Amino acid sequence: VFNLRAYSSFLISISLITYSEFSLIVATYWYDLNIIDQKILAILVLSVCISFIIGSVLNKYVHEIFVYLENFLIKFEREKHHPDEQPHTFGEAEIMIVGMGRIGSSIFNKLTEKGIKVVGVDADTEIALNKLSEGNRVAFADAEDPGFWSKLRFGKLKVIVLALPEFHAQNWSTLQARRYGFIGKIIVPTRSNENTKILENSGADEIYDAYEAVGIGVTNIINDVKTKGDGALIKYTNQLDRNELSKSNFILDETAINNQTDGLPEQICKAIQTAADRVRTYHEKQLPQDLSFNDDLKSTLGYMWKPLETAGIYVPGGTASYPSTVLMNAIPAMVAGVKEIVMAPPLTDGQINPSVLYAAKIVGIKKIYCMGGSQAVAAMAYGTESVAPVNKIVGPGNIYVAEAKRQVSGFVGIDMFAGPSEIVVISDQNSDPKIIKLLDI
Repeated sequence: VFNLRAYSSFLISISLITYSEFSLIVATYWYDLNIIDQKILAILVLSVCISFIIGSVLNKYVHEIFVYLENFLIKFEREKHHPDEQPHTFGEAEIMIVGMGRIGSSIFNKLTEKGIKVVGVDADTEIALNKLSEGNRVAFADAEDPGFWSKLRFGKLKVIVLALPEFHAQNWSTLQARRYGFIGKIIVPTRSNENTKILENSGADEIYDAYEAVGIGVTNIINDVKTKGDGALIKYTNQLDRNELSKSNFILDETAINNQTDGLPEQICKAIQTAADRVRTYHEKQLPQDLSFNDDLKSTLGYMWKPLETAGIYVPGGTASYPSTVLMNAIPAMVAGVKEIVMAPPLTDGQINPSVLYAAKIVGIKKIYCMGGSQAVAAMAYGTESVAPVNKIVGPGNIYVAEAKRQVSGFVGIDMFAGPSEIVVISDQNSDPKIIKLLDI
């Protein structure tokens, strides 16, 4: 609120200066047209100069003015906008994790396992309720709301970890924690070293590379799956994807796939089948040909293409619908002649979108492992009691999946190190605007 007011005042000052300049131009024009006389012109010029001076002073000193009034404004915000709200109190908690995404949850779980008294905060009600249902201490609150910090009672908190996804939220929360009197340690996992100095100036004590932390976490998961097999695989799948799977139900066979796609609307089935046919036609034309010939020395030279024995497709999203990922990864493998293709889509709350399953069905995938994240990549790379290792792992995923693929590459083949995607739409006056809008989206 403080920063917003200062910014608004800056805009007002610029508006005053612009108005002054415009008014001076108009007054001079009116004088040339004999609409006003010299006396009125003089009065208008004087008022314009006063406005210009006020605007310039406001522009120059507005920040200092608001810094001077800061304590008053904070007190005013507390009393006016939050008179009846009870402060957040976290009792015996020593560490507060703000942001319960993958990184925040990982830190939360590790600290909890060590017996440290920790509390989580997240603006997503679903995340907060799920953590609460597991018996964890999590508060539903938005760290970007000044009211959260104004009514927060730090109690025995010694450390605040700001595991927020955006830099502006991290910096804002750091400033607010210090402004409202937190004297403990503030730790910020960030994605860019270029913001380190800004966060330190705002009051952060320790800034570390979140990607490095992701790498360490992924390494631990991979090692667990390699050494403990199904037990570690199911543990991480249930813990991270909110499932209750066991050895008996985390694999879908051909019968289960058929049963779960029976109710899919015919229109969706036709659309997926049409897409599959077009993808197959395209990749059939890409199929490389073997070459063999005898040279002048009667030596037989050439090369031949042989398909892999097995491939594993990672399909992101859980309950989200990504049948296109299935089609665009499985069909080239089928055309190439890969003998066995398995699929690993993460279940979220025990569900996989039926359209994803239908896409798997029509391309001939007969085994689906209900698992996601880096634990799925590790299982397909090294194998477990129930998951056979594959020759190559393909498919997109989040930062944890990408890091896991990077770490297992070399032991097993992968498609690529994926990064941000970009699209360029080329169109002219004959293009359908509705189609262009869909492509852009």
